[in-house]
Amino acid sequence: MVEAMTLKRESSRLLSVECTYSPYNIALFLSSAQRVVPLVNFQAVFESIQFVLQPNDNVVFEKVMANDGGGYDPKTGKFTAPVGGVYIFTVQYCPLYYHEVGFEIVQGEIPLQRSAQESVDSTVCVNMQVVSKVEQGANVWVRATAKSTLHPENIHWNTFAGLLIHAIEN
Repeated sequence: MVEAMTLKRESSRLLSVECTYSPYNIALFLSSAQRVVPLVNFQAVFESIQFVLQPNDNVVFEKVMANDGGGYDPKTGKFTAPVGGVYIFTVQYCPLYYHEVGFEIVQGEIPLQRSAQESVDSTVCVNMQVVSKVEQGANVWVRATAKSTLHPENIHWNTFAGLLIHAIEN
């Protein structure tokens, strides 16, 4: 808030505006201007030789391409939020010819996004994404909703990725 404002005029022309701010207002302005979203970002690729998943299997994307913030665990396939905030998560999956894939993005045990695709005579890769508020320490992962057969990694990439877009201070 401006504590005092002085307008200096010369006839009808405005020459300058002088404002006096309280120290509290300056500190508040600086602290909000200096906020930076921490870098939390991951991308992992499904490269398992076992590319048939059963319903309720957690999908483990083993090959880590990026893991800034260290939240993604390639052994479990789960992302644990190192910082609370609003995240965007995306999954790309590619069903093997004449097979189906059903996946959902899960937070805790609650599905956030769900998709299914059957490949007929050609491969169609499917993308799904969701934006969600995630508390620090909460888990997000991908789970199969149907018997799912993926294309092997060397042909089409099946990926799971996430990015913090807005940190929320506790």
